[in-house]
Amino acid sequence: MFRGQVNERRPLPLGLFSPVNVALTDLAFRLAALGYVAFSLADLLTTSYALNHGALERNPVAASLYQSYGIAGLFAVKAAAVAAIVLTLRFMPRRPAVWLGTVFAAVMAVVVAANVGAIAPR
Repeated sequence: MFRGQVNERRPLPLGLFSPVNVALTDLAFRLAALGYVAFSLADLLTTSYALNHGALERNPVAASLYQSYGIAGLFAVKAAAVAAIVLTLRFMPRRPAVWLGTVFAAVMAVVVAANVGAIAPR
C-alpha cells in the first residue's frame, strides 16, 4: 500500500454465522412449522380417503396401527408425532429449526403428492 492510500477492507460475509434478524427468523420458523403441520394434515386426509377406498398403507408401522386401531389410531399417533417434532423444533436454535422445519414440510409435500397421485382417477 502506498502512503496516503486508504485501505478499504470489507469483511467477508459470514453466511451461517452472520447476525440474525430475529423477527425474520421467527417468521420463517412459523411458516416452516405451519407448512409441516398443513402437509401432515393433508397426508392424514389423503391417506384416510385412500384407505376408505381400498388402498393399502405402505408404511408397515402405520398399517399395523390402522389394522389394530383404525383411522383414529393412525390420526392420534400422527398428531402426537407432529406435535413432538414441532415442539422440539420450537426449542432449537432458530436457524437449524427453520431448515429442519422446511425439510420436514418438503418431505410431507412429497408424501401428499404421492398420495394424490395414488388416489387420482386414471
